Amino acid sequence: MVQDGNLVHNNVGEKEVNIVGFDDRGKLVLGKMTAHQLEARHIREAVMFAPNLIVEGKSVISRDGGGELPHGPVSAKGRMVL
Repeated sequence: MVQDGNLVHNNVGEKEVNIVGFDDRGKLVLGKMTAHQLEARHIREAVMFAPNLIVEGKSVISRDGGGELPHGPVSAKGRMVL
């Protein structure tokens, strides 16, 4: 977990994990990264999250598998909760 630009929790060492977060310019960032890559890309806020809901502007979640349907952490007022 990254908070205010600081890695505050790392239970995976240098293993790549899927994250969702924001860089120091406020740009939404998602994908597999190591702790070192989070720092190198100036990630300001991030959490581990899977699966990705949208990749390159296209939904990657289908409703026809009977499996879990993840929900994005965005409130009705447009605030994102990480």
